[in-house]
Amino acid sequence: MKSNSLADTCSHFFKIILPDTLQHKELGIPEKFVKKFGDGLCSAATLTVPNGRAWQVGLRKDGETICFSNGWHDFVEYHSISAGYFLLFKYIKNSNFHVLIFKKTACEINYPDNGQEPENGDFDTRGKTCETENLVEENNGPRQGKLNSDELLHCKRRRLDINDEDELELFSVLEDMRIIMSRRYKNLAAEEKKMLISAARLFKPTNPSFMTLLRTSSMCHRLYMPLEFTDKYLHRNDASIKLKVSDGREWSVQLSRNRDRGWIYTQRGWNAFSKDMDLQPGDVCVFELIRMEDPLMKVSVFAASKRVHLSG
Repeated sequence: MKSNSLADTCSHFFKIILPDTLQHKELGIPEKFVKKFGDGLCSAATLTVPNGRAWQVGLRKDGETICFSNGWHDFVEYHSISAGYFLLFKYIKNSNFHVLIFKKTACEINYPDNGQEPENGDFDTRGKTCETENLVEENNGPRQGKLNSDELLHCKRRRLDINDEDELELFSVLEDMRIIMSRRYKNLAAEEKKMLISAARLFKPTNPSFMTLLRTSSMCHRLYMPLEFTDKYLHRNDASIKLKVSDGREWSVQLSRNRDRGWIYTQRGWNAFSKDMDLQPGDVCVFELIRMEDPLMKVSVFAASKRVHLSG
């Protein structure tokens, strides 16, 4: 009888999320699974959910015990996993797992959209950028991952050539990291481009993100969020978001929507955040969405070594 290769390489286990699991921000892998497959696990695992999104999560090994550790809590927060949830893991091979998430109702959750590039994004193919106002997509079907060159040919876009290496590198970096940047940023100075590149490479967000350059003092008091980001990742009834920085501090910020254009911008709470973080024109902020329900965003600030004061 021939060996069933799938059975040889694939196994399942489930975990019920307990309050202690959430408190310790780690998830232990069952001992029997570790005995069978532990030798083949490396220091990091890939967790893939049904929408195709893949998460890199560290594996902490202590004797015969193995836990999902670094990055696990981000996975939990992003999917709003709470005590009583049921997770089913299917091991493929090479430290790759497929994960199904079930709520306390015993029904599977609605998975957030895959961290795909915006349909009306600020950039398309490497070396090109385009404006997004009044764009129409001819192909309105579902998209998985990055737009490929064939799909891009079906987009009615007005393209702007990138004439210098700094701008080419900037949009190449943003494309690779899937960071959305508002269409408002045009005619960037060389110093600004280098700062944006440095910030993207330094913070390396792994969740849906957008980047802003505080070009004027007014942006330190009100921030317009990119439409490409808010349309994809925020609910229309979201009236506020929470902003969190690396030292654990959090701010609640009220949101308002421009009725004509649909833009979402910050209101009450943003001034306090800006003041506490000492935001100045020329600073770069990276906003990373780590939880969709009751939205929570991690904010990283790249302070300009030389303040840039621009009128637009």
